[in-house]
Amino acid sequence: MCDQTNYEGAPQVPYEQRQNPVKETTARYWQVLGEWLSQSAVPPGRPSAGLIAGVIICSSYQTFFIARLLFVGTPADGTAFHLSGVWYGAIVLAVAVIGSAAVLIASSRAPLTVLGVECVLHVVGSALGMANYFVFPLLFALFSCITRSLAWIAATGILTVLVAMAASSLIVARPGTFGAELVGQLITAAAFAAVGIATRSVRAWRSSSRRVRTAQAQAQHYEYERDEAIVRARIAEELHDSVGHGLTTIAALAEGLSGVTGDARFDEVLDGINQVARESLEDTRRAVHRLSAATHVSECLDVAHIETGAIVDAGNGESRFRYRHWDDIVPILDHVRSLGVTVIFTETGRRQEHLEHSHLCFSITRESLTNAIRHTTCLERVTVSWDHSEKATRITVRNDGVERSLPSRVGSQHAPGTGVRRLRRQVEQTGGSLSSGYEDDADWVLVADVLVPDKEVGHP
Repeated sequence: MCDQTNYEGAPQVPYEQRQNPVKETTARYWQVLGEWLSQSAVPPGRPSAGLIAGVIICSSYQTFFIARLLFVGTPADGTAFHLSGVWYGAIVLAVAVIGSAAVLIASSRAPLTVLGVECVLHVVGSALGMANYFVFPLLFALFSCITRSLAWIAATGILTVLVAMAASSLIVARPGTFGAELVGQLITAAAFAAVGIATRSVRAWRSSSRRVRTAQAQAQHYEYERDEAIVRARIAEELHDSVGHGLTTIAALAEGLSGVTGDARFDEVLDGINQVARESLEDTRRAVHRLSAATHVSECLDVAHIETGAIVDAGNGESRFRYRHWDDIVPILDHVRSLGVTVIFTETGRRQEHLEHSHLCFSITRESLTNAIRHTTCLERVTVSWDHSEKATRITVRNDGVERSLPSRVGSQHAPGTGVRRLRRQVEQTGGSLSSGYEDDADWVLVADVLVPDKEVGHP
């Protein structure tokens, strides 16, 4: 017995688990139809100008019919002619005919109820020989029910009209003409139903267009806010990193030179420089906090792009921020050495030529050196090491001295400063890690494993 072979190499799917394309297509179109009906329904409300105009036209039409019956009626009008001969019969007929038009004003709130009333009047009128008197209000109520109601209400209304017209045709038709009478009424009802569906479609299209325009306007507004937040975030980063590092260096130099020359006036000037630099440093930190708070208000902000990417110009989309390269760390190390601190820098492995990666590694190293100068007393030695691999760079910054506020050991979850928190978030978003703290209660150590992104900046 030969085995069945699947020449395509795909596993055999049992017949009962195979998808039925006809069933899928039907389900999809049924879902689209349901969404269209639910979205194009009109909630109950006050009568619109079009509804009021329709009621006036329909009332005029009905008044013409009842006036013809009352003043120039003939025995061919059937039972209605005999009822119009007495005063109370004429009043009942006039109220019923004109009232069938007046009740249409309520179709804005209860379209199915109004349609049911019109169907009853149409059947009763057919029994009295007045079938044509109530056709126009019935068709108008059908139009209103289709254009305003939900799917199940519109379907119920159409079914009610079919039953009423079948009953009317059965009453007024002569022997052998029932089919022709019913088809004639149904064709008229189908024409009004088609107009109602078209009206509903146009309204749904206009509503969808308005929603699209509103969504586009909101998207443009959010895009503008995002671009503004990107600019604020980059300004905050530059203030914290570049300006903060420069002010810290100035304050440290002034403090280190104070008392060395033996000149009281010169020492006073150095103390003033130190004080102004530290006050400016505090002002810079407050400005950074305010900018950071304004940036994080927008929830649609892409934090990774803000903090590691270039500023995006909202006008032409060109990058305006210069990424830091590996060699940009050399002037920072020289600044620290100029303070009398011994700086040992080692680098192993091969550098990855990736702008985002080099910029993030530079920022981590600069922030670590700035914190060592700013928060450590009796600072004498700092060691920095960059260990490159194919997929990541490990940054280790170690400094001695006494921290003004003693946190926990390496890896502890203490509350770091603004710069460290920002950099840790950036590193974690790339899949890496960053930890800092005291090691053996002696040296402060920061260790960061920064992964190399998959794509270069500006490349698709």
